[in-house]
Amino acid sequence: MNNLLVSKRLKKAKDKDIVFETLDIKKNKKTGFFQKMTEIYVFALALGIKEKKISSISGGFGEPIAIDLFTDEQQKYFDTVILFHEAGDVTKLNKENDENIASYMKTIEEYTNGGLEIIKDKILVHPEDSFNIISRLVTEQLNNIVPKEAEEDFGW
Repeated sequence: MNNLLVSKRLKKAKDKDIVFETLDIKKNKKTGFFQKMTEIYVFALALGIKEKKISSISGGFGEPIAIDLFTDEQQKYFDTVILFHEAGDVTKLNKENDENIASYMKTIEEYTNGGLEIIKDKILVHPEDSFNIISRLVTEQLNNIVPKEAEEDFGW
């Protein structure tokens, strides 16, 4: 089985580099929230999915991120995103096919770019408060996952 995805790199829009610079704790101790760029990428992807925001990358590319830098768990999440996007069509997970790989990567990149747009819009207002802004965003998103009716079952 030849997994063509392993050697690929996921693109990110150049105009979203500010999000990575602001939220990467290694680059910015004051505003950093995430330990790794891959964590920022996956959070943006999840946000793009949750908000159903797909956005093509235009205006140039930032430094791409190698697929093999993502954990196995993160890569499995990519598969889940593809299944969601492709209405459960498991054939889209075939990583031996160049056409599937191109579509797979484009889908991940566009949802991520959508999430990065949401994050960028929020943190550019007060970049010095990015840590708190992202903390609130994470909390809001987690609160929206559990319906109010189910909160009693979880003791929240």
